[in-house]
Amino acid sequence: MAAVKNINVYILILCMTKTLVVADSSSLIISAKAHIIEIMCREFDLLIPEAVFNESVVSGKALEKPDAAIISQMVNGNKIRVKSAVFEGNRGAQAIAADFRLGKGESEAIALFLQEEADLLLVDDRKGIGVSKALEISWATVPDMIVYLKRAEKLSYDSAIMAIDACQKEGRYKIGFIMRAIQSLESGVKK
Repeated sequence: MAAVKNINVYILILCMTKTLVVADSSSLIISAKAHIIEIMCREFDLLIPEAVFNESVVSGKALEKPDAAIISQMVNGNKIRVKSAVFEGNRGAQAIAADFRLGKGESEAIALFLQEEADLLLVDDRKGIGVSKALEISWATVPDMIVYLKRAEKLSYDSAIMAIDACQKEGRYKIGFIMRAIQSLESGVKK
């Protein structure tokens, strides 16, 4: 699939069908904290690699994180699928981690995206976004997803603003990501 410059338009096009989305750990955790994960699971075929499951659920439960329980419930209810990513080889997680110095979750998410020929990578890590751009992978952040959900009328304006606020508080987003999302919500979107 060719790289798309305007990711918000791309998300709108993809969501006309059940789109395969692979998520990294921080995106999954922030989606749970922003209270949009259930909506995302209805709109998309959400897939995560084992490393993301371990980082977001296993480690999260050990730290008694409420988002870990939410994600675990979605996995147990078959709303989020967990799948092994190819570890070795040219496009495997090991090669991606070594080539780009990514963490295990991000490298497995990218490897799984490539392996499954997914439609979209939900990624919030700066390095992960850079690698996605370099590999011409179609990617989005949680704020992008919130804007899509509002435009698709799956989320109210007030809920979208609260979700963006959660992203700002819980995520490590540059202010530009947050401001673009708010501007997108404000311009041409019915309140």
